[in-house]
Amino acid sequence: MANGKQTHWLLVATSLGVAGCPAPGPSSTGSGADVTGEFCDTEPQVTNGGDHGAPWGGGGADETGDEPLLDVGVLPAEQDPTAWQTATQGGATVRYRSPTANEMSQYGWTSEHLLVVLPTTLFTTKVTGAQSTATAYLPRHDLSQSRPQLGLDIEVVALTRQWSTTAMPYYERTYPVSGSATTRVLHPRLAFYLPTGASTSNPPNYFVSLVASSRGGIEVVAGDEWERVSLRGPFKTTNGPFALDLLPPSGGTTFYVQKTEHEDWLFAMSGTGSTGIDGGPGGPGLSLIEIDPSLELTAPGPVAEAAAGRCADNFDNDPDGFADDCDYNCVPHNDFGGAIRPHTATWEYSKDYVLMGDLEFCSCEAPGIAEATLTMFALDASQILNNVQPPAGDYPMEVRAPPFRVLVEGCLYRPPGGAPEVSCEQARDCHSDNTCPGSLASYPLRGYDNNYSSMRAATWDVFDSLVAGKPAADVHPAHIAGLITTEYGFLNGDSIKGLSDFQTDEPHLNGAFVASALPNAGITVGATIAHEIGHTFGLAHEDSTVVVEEEVLNAPVFYPGTQVWGFMKPGNGAAPVMNWDAPSRIGGLTQGDVWQAVPSKFFPRASGFKFTGCANDGECQTGHPGLLCCAGQCEVAPCN
Repeated sequence: MANGKQTHWLLVATSLGVAGCPAPGPSSTGSGADVTGEFCDTEPQVTNGGDHGAPWGGGGADETGDEPLLDVGVLPAEQDPTAWQTATQGGATVRYRSPTANEMSQYGWTSEHLLVVLPTTLFTTKVTGAQSTATAYLPRHDLSQSRPQLGLDIEVVALTRQWSTTAMPYYERTYPVSGSATTRVLHPRLAFYLPTGASTSNPPNYFVSLVASSRGGIEVVAGDEWERVSLRGPFKTTNGPFALDLLPPSGGTTFYVQKTEHEDWLFAMSGTGSTGIDGGPGGPGLSLIEIDPSLELTAPGPVAEAAAGRCADNFDNDPDGFADDCDYNCVPHNDFGGAIRPHTATWEYSKDYVLMGDLEFCSCEAPGIAEATLTMFALDASQILNNVQPPAGDYPMEVRAPPFRVLVEGCLYRPPGGAPEVSCEQARDCHSDNTCPGSLASYPLRGYDNNYSSMRAATWDVFDSLVAGKPAADVHPAHIAGLITTEYGFLNGDSIKGLSDFQTDEPHLNGAFVASALPNAGITVGATIAHEIGHTFGLAHEDSTVVVEEEVLNAPVFYPGTQVWGFMKPGNGAAPVMNWDAPSRIGGLTQGDVWQAVPSKFFPRASGFKFTGCANDGECQTGHPGLLCCAGQCEVAPCN
């Protein structure tokens, strides 16, 4: 029982293996050499396109609970820890402690944070090495204690690797203490883990979702109906981004930062390699949600073969009448900034986006951690966006957006320069105060602090600079580019978690967004990213502020059977539902109208790099015969 409510759990498992797909035709090389149509697929088959992954499993805060989860009485006054605590569980030794008041002031930690030293051989080495099985050890925060936390129970969860991939390029722009800034492209192996043996008949008591990078970074999201835990690391105890007041006992050279939140959670985290990560193989996806027992569960909408959507499958995946080497998304084409960049075109039918961490976020995360964290954000965001379906009976079921996939990740990074936290401090000073010594002088966001408007205006420039001059195999054009930053932004005196919009008068801003890496009010960072991506298409807030003739036009909606708001409700929406009849940010169109337009190749922008509009028809026709330059935008003839 939680807050007097009966808790029901549903575990959803799906397998997304590759089904039988037709062999590619002679033109399906993806090279883009032929743009005349001579070798194009003349009669391409049509599919509804793309593998959308496992059904969304819920998530976010329960708006109905207004009573405390547990009455713990008056807590004792907080005190600094005097030593690390040691717990032995499952044959492993785990050390932990609460942060000191000084550390909380320096790094934004709270009394809900713990610093944790985990067993290297039983945990860290296994997951960063993408071994088939591993074990997670997570301290359980005690609500009856304040700070410091003492004598905690350790949750032990056996994990099984679901997938691993090295397909996604990760760009690292490094600003060293001396010398010039350089950019390199890496292919870290990313591995995704879920609880061992979890199934519809055997749901886990404690759910763990884990992403690990071969460069050493680990991101964990875990919990049950009582708490939600996030853990990130490992961080070095010396020459790292944090200077600890109290070092671990000998033998503990790295530590993790764990945050526990106790709310009336509708907890869920799920994902598969093909849900939102390019190159991730199909595998089971698991979702754990609290549901209304009276809810009639229905099967998700149709899902095509796992390989569908690629530029070499003989399918017109859009469908727009063009397939594979005849399709605009599948060949090198003008980026509308005046140049054609060599690139590898992977997906004909998808909405491709890039996530990039700014200098402050990446330098304070340490190498290897950022890509694991960004991947977890992307899995969460894509899980929401890939499962938005129209209400039954109002729209045809084939109205469904293309799969949203993160194809590129990047970081702007200041490496350690000697003393502890010098890289993190210098990164903060450069980003916030424009104090940028040495190679930091070329940092494109210098002095922007938490000015989300300025950061958004520079987002495509940052993406352009990352991919400039890199091999075609590592360069992927994107419809949407997002900057992830550490701090909340400010707009008109209000604190905001993200910023984006659909700009009819400033098309160079379209498809760009900024989001904070800080979760808030029960909403994950992935939900914030999904919300901001929605704005890039022209979706509006659903917050009950538009009333005409006593009718609320943009009232938010709940996910069926829950009290979780749709993802376009500002502040606390996380579900893949929307009010289809609500007015959008594009005049005369409803939210449903906008969502039906999402499959367009030029909505919110063409798949490319910096976008400044077209000047003539020729700029539009490389890779897609018949397009015309209509009022500065490439469109299918005739111009309206």
